[in-house]
Amino acid sequence: MTWEWAQPWALAGLALVPVWWLVRQRKRGRPALLHPLVRYVSSPFAWRYSWRIVVGEALWVLVAVILVLALARPRWPDPAARVSSRALAWMLVVDISGSMAERDYPVDGTLETRWQVAQRILRSLVVGDQDPFVGRQDDLIGLVTFAVFVQDLAPPTRNHAAIRTLLEQAAPVSAPPESATNIGDALIVALHLLERTQAPSRRILLISDGEHNVPAEILPGARHPFEAAQLARALQIPLDTVRIGPPPEALSDSRLRRDAEIGRETMRQLAALTGGVALDAPDTDSLLKTLAEWDRLS
Repeated sequence: MTWEWAQPWALAGLALVPVWWLVRQRKRGRPALLHPLVRYVSSPFAWRYSWRIVVGEALWVLVAVILVLALARPRWPDPAARVSSRALAWMLVVDISGSMAERDYPVDGTLETRWQVAQRILRSLVVGDQDPFVGRQDDLIGLVTFAVFVQDLAPPTRNHAAIRTLLEQAAPVSAPPESATNIGDALIVALHLLERTQAPSRRILLISDGEHNVPAEILPGARHPFEAAQLARALQIPLDTVRIGPPPEALSDSRLRRDAEIGRETMRQLAALTGGVALDAPDTDSLLKTLAEWDRLS
């Protein structure tokens, strides 16, 4: 058995409160009863009154002790909940900005949105319900989604069904300017959640299709992705990046092509700075193969 609070016995002073109250009551003395016939007052049942006081005070002390133990929060280890020596704690950081709603990923002759394809494959990666994924039963998996604003949906957990449900409920943010991309803050939040885990190995898997472009007037204090990468490097947590979306050279619009080039280079540098891997997934098949490769390597 362990105690969550490091020094629980410092609260034992609470148990002295009923004792102090009892001593104080005894010092005050018992009130006298004016009656001409004292023999009727000195009853053989008077001892019951004193025992009632003793039992009552003992119960108060017991309550105080139980309160102390409850505040100390005792814990009994559960052998079934032990962390495997090979367990990996990783955060899934997923872009749900407006560009994720673009329909440019072919599936069975039709075009689906980037988010629909990514959502389906990521769900299989987590629970292992489709080839080539077999599931990550021993892993602690957390989930962060982001557009301009970041949502820390789950810390690293073995409840993979909950992660799957949260992925199914997520959707791209369509209303500008909240639909922009804030990679930096999302990584900072993921790193904060990973710091709490005791797993021997920790990683971050970043899924994004764009450049960090959060407007300063919407979120002035947004962190740059490279700031998050420096923190990850200090914590020795690799950032693995998967860029989805068409390759820059396939875009005819010069502005979109420039943004795609910047986004791809940012993702590569984030991985390089932290010792992670940078992968590209310009279509449905490559996204499936890319995440299968990551699943095999991690």
